[in-house]
Amino acid sequence: MAIQPPPAPVVPQQAPPGVTRKQGGCFGRGCGCGCGGCLLVVLLVGLLVLGSGYYFFVVQAHAAVSAPASLVVINPTVQVDGNPGTSGQALNAGNTV
Repeated sequence: MAIQPPPAPVVPQQAPPGVTRKQGGCFGRGCGCGCGGCLLVVLLVGLLVLGSGYYFFVVQAHAAVSAPASLVVINPTVQVDGNPGTSGQALNAGNTV
């Protein structure tokens, strides 16, 4: 009788790696909107930021327009731009009193 070698250990068969499908949407997040939806949201947020910046830095700066004023002389030695001032005289931006 011949001596037989011990049986080889049983190696479990591995399943072939599954094919993973790329999810739709930007960066594979699968939001269902596709890249067009995400880009549209980013574009709208950018427009809101730029529009609000324009409003606060440009439109509000133009709102600081000088209002007309008139001079009321209490002391007769008042000078407006180096000339004697009179009561009721119109003053403009840049006049020195």
